Amino acid sequence: MAAPARFAWSFRDVAVFDPERVYLISGHDGLAKENVELSQVMRWIDAWGSRCVDIAAVSLCIVMHPERNLVVIAPDGQVVRWGATDFSTEHVDDSADGPRACGHLREVRTIGLHAYAVGMSRMVYRCRGEADWVRIDHDVRADPAQEDQAGFNSIDGFGEDELYAAGWQGELWQFDGKTWQRRALPTTLALHKVLCAPDGIVYLLGQNGILLRGRHDAWEVIEHGVTADSFWGACWFREQLYAATARGLFVLEGEPLQPSLRPLALGKFGKNRSDCFYRLSAVDDCIWSAGEKMLIRSTDGVTWTELPYS
Repeated sequence: MAAPARFAWSFRDVAVFDPERVYLISGHDGLAKENVELSQVMRWIDAWGSRCVDIAAVSLCIVMHPERNLVVIAPDGQVVRWGATDFSTEHVDDSADGPRACGHLREVRTIGLHAYAVGMSRMVYRCRGEADWVRIDHDVRADPAQEDQAGFNSIDGFGEDELYAAGWQGELWQFDGKTWQRRALPTTLALHKVLCAPDGIVYLLGQNGILLRGRHDAWEVIEHGVTADSFWGACWFREQLYAATARGLFVLEGEPLQPSLRPLALGKFGKNRSDCFYRLSAVDDCIWSAGEKMLIRSTDGVTWTELPYS
């Protein structure tokens, strides 16, 4: 069905903690058009709870060390942290070398015990604790005046000594805990999501339906012909890769990629809209899909249930 016209918010990201507790961020449609920074941090526990924050939130993650925190970032480096008792604010890097000079941050991701934030100019930050962000990009950071198209959209890792950051123009860099090394890929298309999966394979997804897999210096394109839409979200659920464009969900079920859910084909969730899917998040027992205007979940990846919008 998708959200009704009166629903004034657009979902930006989702993070599943367990089947009973899920976090989301959303932006206010009207205020965004007026360049007013206002977002909603939302929590689902059989009912909605939310709080408005004065940032333009784009990504969130859940960290468990030293205690559970929800970390929400904005493109300019502002951070809202939802701890055990209340909200607090901080900044990834408010120096002259931070996002205000180098471009927007694009994603925050939990890897190992820490949150990592990446963005334009190949910015990479590790969060060691509350209000304690450090640069780990000294041998990969680009000068925005000379490489204005360089930047990372996504980061993931098998551990903190094997990270992969992917971004524009088919760039992929690997970090071993000390230094970064560029990996050659058979594409120059923009990469929007990297996923280090439990099967030991790194999956890269992005522009025009590009899908790659590999590890270290061995990479291949997964030819599928299923969609030419760009992939924006990915997660691992029930030993399979799930991927989202703006108009459909897909699953890598052996070979090749297969549609998992299309609103046009099923009709259940409304018209063939470009705002039904975007980000994915999963744990062992459930998977959630957050499109700008549609929120659905499943316990098996086959049957999906839409969530209420109030």
